[in-house]
Amino acid sequence: GKRKRSLCLKLNTSTRQETSPRMTAKKRITQETFDEAVRENIDDFNMEREEAVKDATEQFEMQGIDLANIVTSRSCSDEPEHPALSAAKRIKDMVAAEESTEDDMLAAIRTFAESLGAADSEVKTMAGNAGSVEAIVGALDLHSASAEISVDSFKVLNVLISKNDLNRDKLKEPQDKPGIQTVVSVLSANLDRADVQEAGIALVKTASTKSEALKAAFMQHGGVGPIKSAFELHLDNPKLLREVGATVHVLTNADDYST
Repeated sequence: GKRKRSLCLKLNTSTRQETSPRMTAKKRITQETFDEAVRENIDDFNMEREEAVKDATEQFEMQGIDLANIVTSRSCSDEPEHPALSAAKRIKDMVAAEESTEDDMLAAIRTFAESLGAADSEVKTMAGNAGSVEAIVGALDLHSASAEISVDSFKVLNVLISKNDLNRDKLKEPQDKPGIQTVVSVLSANLDRADVQEAGIALVKTASTKSEALKAAFMQHGGVGPIKSAFELHLDNPKLLREVGATVHVLTNADDYST
C-alpha cells in the first residue's frame, strides 16, 4: 500500500546508478531518503524506531537498492549530531566561499581530524556522506602552497578512506578533476618538503590498494614525478623512502580483483 508506493516514488527521484566493469548497475539512495522512509514508518505506522529502520531496510533491499552507503543504526535517532559532521560542514562552507585564511583552514581541518579520531566505519561513512572528502580535497586545492595544510589534509584523508571503499572512491571524482589529481598536484608543488611527501605518498598507498582505477589515475596525472623526486631529494630520509618503496609495491601489484 501506501508505504511501498511512497518508497518507490523516493527511488525514482533519489537513486543513482553505480557500475564497475564486471558488475551490473547498483542503485543507491541518499541518507536523507532512507531517514525519510524511517520517519514515515514512525509517524504514519506508529512503529518503534528499531522496527521502522528494519522495515525500511527490507523495503529498499527488496527493490534492489544497495544500502552500503547508509548508516542505519543512527537513522532518526535522538543522539546529537556527531561533531565530525558539523566540522566537515564548516570546511565545506570555507572552501565554497574561497576566502579562508591558511590559519582558519588549518584550524578547521584539525578540528575535523580531532572529532573524527580513530573513527569507526559508520562515522567515516557519515562524514563521507556529508561531503568531507570533497571538502578536504577542496582545501588542498585552495591552499596547495601551505605545507601544514597539505600534511594535515593528507593525514585526515587517509583516515577517511582507510578500509572505507565508499570514501576512497570519491577520490575518482569529479571526472574533470578527480581528487587524486589534486593529491598529485600538491605533492608536485611541495617536492622539497619531506613531511608533505611522506603524508601524501602514504595516502596514495592507501588509496591505490586494491584499486586499479586509482593506480592508473595517479600515474596518468603525473604521480611518477614525486616518486622519482623522493629518491633524488630525500635520500637522507629513510622513513620517507620506506613509504615510497611500499607505495611503489602497491602501484605495481595487481591486487584489484573487482576489475
